[in-house]
Amino acid sequence: MAALPAPSESAWAGLSALLLDFDGVIIDTEYAHYAAWREAFREHGLWLATDTWAAHWASGRGPSAQPKTSFTDVLAARLGRRLDDPAAVTGQVRERYVALREVLPLRPGIAAWLTDAARHGVRCAVVTDGEQEYVMTVLRKFGLADTVTDVVGRKPGRAPKPEPDGYLAALADLGMEAEKTVAVEDSPHGIAAARAAGLRVLVTPNKVSTTLLAPIADAVIVDPRLVPLGRALALLETGLPATPPTAPPAATRIRSCLAGIGLGDALGKIIDKRTRAELDPETHNALDAFATGEAPPSVFTGRITDDTVLTLAFAASITTHGHAHRDALEAELRRINPNGGRQIYKLRASDTPFHVAADGDTNGCVPRSAAIAFLHTPDTLGELCYDTLKSATLTHSAPDAVMSALLFALSVSHAIAGHPPQAAGHAIRTNLSSLIRMAGGGRDAAEAVLAHSRPLPVATYIDHLDETLGFDVRARSSAISGICLGLSGIPPRDFLPVLLRRPRTGDLDSVAAIACGLAYAFAPQDLPEAWITRVEQYADTSLEQIALGLAELRPGR
Repeated sequence: MAALPAPSESAWAGLSALLLDFDGVIIDTEYAHYAAWREAFREHGLWLATDTWAAHWASGRGPSAQPKTSFTDVLAARLGRRLDDPAAVTGQVRERYVALREVLPLRPGIAAWLTDAARHGVRCAVVTDGEQEYVMTVLRKFGLADTVTDVVGRKPGRAPKPEPDGYLAALADLGMEAEKTVAVEDSPHGIAAARAAGLRVLVTPNKVSTTLLAPIADAVIVDPRLVPLGRALALLETGLPATPPTAPPAATRIRSCLAGIGLGDALGKIIDKRTRAELDPETHNALDAFATGEAPPSVFTGRITDDTVLTLAFAASITTHGHAHRDALEAELRRINPNGGRQIYKLRASDTPFHVAADGDTNGCVPRSAAIAFLHTPDTLGELCYDTLKSATLTHSAPDAVMSALLFALSVSHAIAGHPPQAAGHAIRTNLSSLIRMAGGGRDAAEAVLAHSRPLPVATYIDHLDETLGFDVRARSSAISGICLGLSGIPPRDFLPVLLRRPRTGDLDSVAAIACGLAYAFAPQDLPEAWITRVEQYADTSLEQIALGLAELRPGR
């Protein structure tokens, strides 16, 4: 699987132009205006708070705004009397504002944004309601004139930016397409104007506007000092619909994931720790039938093991309680026939009211984390990881095992949302340090997924996983190998027959369950229904009904 480009590179695709506001974005003229008025208030024995000025500054803007009250009237109201000479106060404030404006520095980080945009071939233009020549003077002063191709100032016939026509006219003047252009704004009225013109917006609040801003669609609030432009664009990109309208609904993908876990588990079970040399002709025939899309032979009974049994048990508990209730999950593990699984019996030997596993580096906590992932979308990664953590630590404490459960749940979450496997790899890479802190380690396990989830010829690839990661019962081995296979993009009909004919033994039912659960969640159209029917018959359950119940619990369903 090819790695998704880093956010600072991938987010530039499709962007041809950046339109930047001047006042408040390139230099903080709004704060200079506030500071001048604050001095006037101080001379009258009053304090002018930033939010008081901000509320007044934002009023009277936009197409539906009421006429703006003079700020000298605000000062008079605070004093409780008329000003002796309002015009003199206004003139004094104006004179002080001009002096403060002349010594203003650039907004921190904005020079790096402009330089980075120019380096990526993105056309940068400044759109302002002020004077064009003054803007050019400031850009030349700070050595940024070469990074800005155009300055669109106020001119007769062009509406100011609080009106949509302000940005529409700028786009027309510059020959820019709205869908390929991003605006950089600092104020609610500027954001509204940009959005009305069809632009996505990076919002860079300044000292005055920060209290006025709230999250809105197709906009992201960032600080240029702390967030590079590429990263800001990537954040903006994540706010766009990630799932095409034609993608299968979540319930279909949930069912496919459950079916994949059961199918891989059941096919792996007929191998039953035998090596390739020990397989009988009937088993070889079953693997050949699966590879060629034939009906399952009688040797395939659909018999599942603890990997599927516990996943279905967790799904039932979650459906009953409406969320991943830790005590209910523990009670389920204490009650159910686990069909194997040493760590379950260690849990049952514990008589503490709050059990947390003391050991466990095997893969048992991994497949069942899919049931947790069904509840969460990729944009609720924190909830997903914490729910997975409370599930995994019932039976496993080794960082590699916890990390493997987190990685599998994260990957399943992306699959159910209709994202490609690359999106899951990208999420692992960008959240690696947080995942390591949550798991208490497990860096090697996570880095192994990133290093080995790449496409190779199927036989070569599975040999590579066997030789580098292995297929034994440890989570760092079998679970990671299964995740790599599931993210590889190789269809199960191609990899399962090769995986299950190994020269060495291994926990192949768990590897196959994890790999098929992911692979079929990403590609539900590949699911071999005749084989899944056998699994459902053995489990005496309807995977579709389970999936529908879980899908109803997802946010934004």
